[in-house]
Parts: sequence; C-alpha cells; structure tokens
Amino acid sequence: MINSNKISFVVKKVCDLTLKERQVIVHFLVEVFADSQGYSDCVYTGEGLELCVLAYLENELVGHVGITRRVVDHKGKTYQVGGIGDVAVPKVHRKLGIGSLILQKTTEVLKDNQFDLGLLFCHPDLYRFYSSCGWLEKEKGLIFATVNGIKEDQMFTCYLPINLSQKELSYWNNDDIEVGVGSW
Repeated sequence: MINSNKISFVVKKVCDLTLKERQVIVHFLVEVFADSQGYSDCVYTGEGLELCVLAYLENELVGHVGITRRVVDHKGKTYQVGGIGDVAVPKVHRKLGIGSLILQKTTEVLKDNQFDLGLLFCHPDLYRFYSSCGWLEKEKGLIFATVNGIKEDQMFTCYLPINLSQKELSYWNNDDIEVGVGSW
C-alpha cells in the first residue's frame, strides 16, 4: 500500500482543461486501456463529461476518473446522476490503494457537486473492488442508455447513493431506468 499522503488530487472541469492537459489525460487513458479495441477513438469525446478527478504521485499522473452529469427523470422525480467512467490506474501502480483513494475523492466530488447518486458500469470481476469503496451492485432491474438510436442494457451496474431516500434507493436498486442518450 502506498502512503496516502504521497498522492495528491486535482479536480478539474473538463471545459477548463488546457489543450496540453487534455492531451496528457487522453494519452494516459489510451495507454491504460491499450487492450480495449477502438478506445482511442472515443476517449474524451462524450457529451456531458463535466469533471475529471486526477491522482498524482509526485508529478506523475497515476489515476483518473471522469464524471458525466445526467439528469434522469424516474417516478416523478428528477435525479442528478454522476456517471463514472474511465476509472484508470496503470498496471504498475495497481494494488497499491490508488484506485480506492481516487474513488474516495470521487465520492467527495459527487457530494460537493449536488449529485443524488453515482452510477458506473463495470466488468463483474470488479464488483468486489467497487463494493469495498462503498458502491452497491444493482440487484434487479436494468439500466438503459440510448446509443446510436438504440436502447442498450448497460448490464453490470454499480451505484453510490448520495442523496436518496429509502424509497428512492429501492427504485434505483430494483427498477428498469433509462439514463439518456450515450454512454459515459
């Protein structure tokens, strides 16, 4: 495990990134996700990408989380959803606690920016990691996003309740919910 005092965080609005900062982040993400075919064509191109949480070890970028804001109406209430994507730590820095630290910081950012919940889609092998960071596995119901005009099941979903009543928590855990156009 790495000493958490050695990790520093920067939270930036994506619209405020300089061209150089954006290039560094995209290069970092493409390297981390090098085995994901076609990833380099879609990184940092989605609409609604609002914030990024960056983790640094000294001056080296060692972690990234992107946050896309979605406004979702369900059962008569409007929710501010923080779609979490591009959770990235390079292989050489994994298993040191950096992922947990950046998700802890991401939780703070979601709370500070008035999100009702965080939502992420992941490989089922990652459920245990995300649950160790406070995220809950969606037990029933499906999350749908419209991608290229087609309503797609986003499958393996985790959510982080921030500002939900028990009744609303039940909705997000059990109901089929449409989260809008595009993935994050």
